[in-house]
Amino acid sequence: MIENIGQAPVWLLAAIVFAITIFLASCVYAMVFKLDKIFSVEISPGFFTPMSATFGLIIGFLASQVWSDNSRAISAVMREASALKTIVTISDIFPAPTKKILEASAINYIDHSVNTEWPAMQQARSYNGLADDGNNEGLKFVILITPQNETEASAKQQLLKSYSTLYEARSERLFLSGTSVNPLKWFIVTTFAVLLMFITVLIHRADRKSARCALALLCCAITLSYVLILAHDRPFTGFVAIKPDLLLNAKPAQ
Repeated sequence: MIENIGQAPVWLLAAIVFAITIFLASCVYAMVFKLDKIFSVEISPGFFTPMSATFGLIIGFLASQVWSDNSRAISAVMREASALKTIVTISDIFPAPTKKILEASAINYIDHSVNTEWPAMQQARSYNGLADDGNNEGLKFVILITPQNETEASAKQQLLKSYSTLYEARSERLFLSGTSVNPLKWFIVTTFAVLLMFITVLIHRADRKSARCALALLCCAITLSYVLILAHDRPFTGFVAIKPDLLLNAKPAQ
């Protein structure tokens, strides 16, 4: 469910998260003032500082995780595109038939990545079953090439290195397409958010208007934090999804 919410447009994502946050805050508000009729609890305002700091640290750790995954995913796509460009460039060294096959292999690889893998990567756990789909015809062909001179022998070694980089980057891209913040982390950060709501209401228990105002501001802060993480939760989905433009730019002219 969380992954599906993360794929929504940012404005809709913010609206959903804010609505959920307001609902939780309303429940906390009603619960606190209902229990206040039975017994009163005194909470020092200073207690809010360590709780909010802990909440901020957890949000920071989650944001660091998703931004790191996004950076790694972008780096993988860049290395993949660079390897493809190298393969296309080196193919000029070989005779026309060999060059044509190498270029066709690069084109097929890019078409498969853009038209088959990219849509699949937008689905939950999409990397399962994609890493070993047999998309290695180019490497098999390069292994069978018989160099006619030292230049072609050196070019073949460079092609083998480029294909190794290509498949390594592809595997990393496919793996990162399925990464996301796990449910336990979301449960913990949401629990902290609810605790902050309770503390906020208890601190402002003497003035209901102040309690509502403080809760509204807290809900806005929590919403912004959640939207920031959810929008970057999976590198290849949502508003800030990584596009296959770099691979398309590496495509040789037909």
